[in-house]
Amino acid sequence: MKATYLQHQLALWRRLTKKEKFGFEFDEAYSKNIDLSDREDYVFRRNNLGILRGIVYKLNDDRGWCDSVAMHFHKSLNRIPDKALSSISELLPHLSKSVELSRTFNLLQERYQAVLTALDHVTIGLCIVKPDGQLVIANAEANRIFDDIGSIRVSSSGRLVARKPEIEPVLAATIRKAVNTPANKTDEYDNAFHLPGDNSSPLLVEGIHLRDSSAELGEPLNCALLTVVDLDNTRPLSTDRLCSAYALSGSEAAVCKLMAEGWTKKEMAEQRNVSPETIKSQISAVYRKTNSRNRADLVRLILQTTPPVATID
Repeated sequence: MKATYLQHQLALWRRLTKKEKFGFEFDEAYSKNIDLSDREDYVFRRNNLGILRGIVYKLNDDRGWCDSVAMHFHKSLNRIPDKALSSISELLPHLSKSVELSRTFNLLQERYQAVLTALDHVTIGLCIVKPDGQLVIANAEANRIFDDIGSIRVSSSGRLVARKPEIEPVLAATIRKAVNTPANKTDEYDNAFHLPGDNSSPLLVEGIHLRDSSAELGEPLNCALLTVVDLDNTRPLSTDRLCSAYALSGSEAAVCKLMAEGWTKKEMAEQRNVSPETIKSQISAVYRKTNSRNRADLVRLILQTTPPVATID
C-alpha cells in the first residue's frame, strides 16, 4: 500500500489503541457517510489486491505498544460474513500468543548474540559442556585452543576429548565434579588440572559448577563451565588501568610498570637515567597513592585491575 494512503487509516488505528485485548474495528466504523468503495485507498486495494472489506483486531493489552492483525476480504463481498468473524475469534488467542512469543524470542536472541560477542573479547577460553562432555557453547579463545593446540579438541560428535588417552579420564572427572558440586560449595574444592605442552602449548583447565535451576532457558540446565588457559599465550601484565584509576603521574606510571616487571631500584635508575633517590621517591609515591605496602601488594592490585579482555578486530 502506498504511504500516501496511510492518512486514511489513522483514525481507525487511534480508535483501536483504546480497545481492550481482542477488541476490533470494522473499516466502515469510521467512514461515516463516505462510500469506501470510491475512496482512493480502497480503489487501489480493489484493483491491485482484489480485496475490499476489512476488520482489525488488537492482540495485546500492553500500554507500551499495540499489536494488531488486519483481516481483508474479497472485493466481491460487500460485508464481512458472520461465519468468518466467528472463525477469526477462535484464531485470535493463538495469534496473540504467537506474537508474544516472537517478541520474547527475538529479545532473547539479541541478548544471546550480545553475550557471545562479549565473551569473544575474553582472552581465556570459556566453554559450557554437558555432563557427558558434549560442548554447548564456546567463546573465540576456546575454539582457537581446541582447533590450533589440539591437546583438548572437539570430536566429530561434538564432545570435548583429550588427545592423550591418559588425560581423557582426568578431563571427564573434572567435568563430572563441576556438574555434581552444588553452587554454594564451589569455593571449597580444587577442580583444576595442568596439561603439559610437549609438542603443543601447556593448558590450565578448571571446571566450575553451572546450573539454571529456575529453568529460565526453557529446561533445567545442569552443566560445567570450563575455563581453558593457554599458558603460552597469556596477556602481558598491564599497568595502564591501575595508573589511570589511581592518577599516577607519567614518571610514577613508568616506575610502576618497571616494578611489575621485576626491575630493581638500581636498574630502574639506570634505565630512566635518574638518581636512585629519585626512583625511591617515585616508588614511595606509587605505594602511597595505591595504598600498597610493598611490591607484592602492588602486583596483586595490578592483577585485580587487569581483566583478561582484549579488543578483537
